[in-house]
Amino acid sequence: MDSIEIAWAAGLIEGEGTVCVKGSGGLYVGVSMTDEDVVRKIHSIAGIGTVNMCKKKENRKQVWVWRAGKRSEVIAFIKKIRPYMGARRTSAIDKVFAHDMEHPQWRVPKGELVHGIRSGYKKGCRCKLCKKAESVYNKDLRERRETGNVRNKGNSIKTVVQRVIV
Repeated sequence: MDSIEIAWAAGLIEGEGTVCVKGSGGLYVGVSMTDEDVVRKIHSIAGIGTVNMCKKKENRKQVWVWRAGKRSEVIAFIKKIRPYMGARRTSAIDKVFAHDMEHPQWRVPKGELVHGIRSGYKKGCRCKLCKKAESVYNKDLRERRETGNVRNKGNSIKTVVQRVIV
C-alpha cells in the first residue's frame, strides 16, 4: 500500500466511512455506499475486512459495505491513515487508540505463550509469574470448594496476576 493509496483510503473514510468502538467493545472501521467498485477498491487497498451487499430496500439503490473488525488489523490500518484525516476523524481514531490501551485484547493468538496466567504454567512454563498464577488459582479453587461455590469458575481479581506476552 503506497502513500497515494493510503491517502485515497483516508479520504474515502473521511467522507463516507466510520471509525469507532462498538458497544460490545470491539473496534470497527467501515465504508458504506452504493458504488460497488469503490467499496471493493478500499477492500483491496486495506487488505482487511469483508465486502457485503446489504439487503436492497424498495425504491433505493443497492448498498455495499466494507467492514473490518479484527482488532490488530484495525489498529494497524488506522495508524496508516491517521496522518491524512481531518480533525473530527482524527479524534475518533484517538478514541479507538485510547480504548485499545485501556482495554487490551484478552485473547492470546495461537502459539503465543503468556506469562502470568494459568495457561502459561499449564504449557510448561515455570517462571515466577506463571508459578504465582497457578498457586493463586489453586488457592482460589480450594476456597471455592470449601464454600461450595465450585461452579463459579470465572477469573476473580485474585486469579489474575499479570499478563506479559512473550
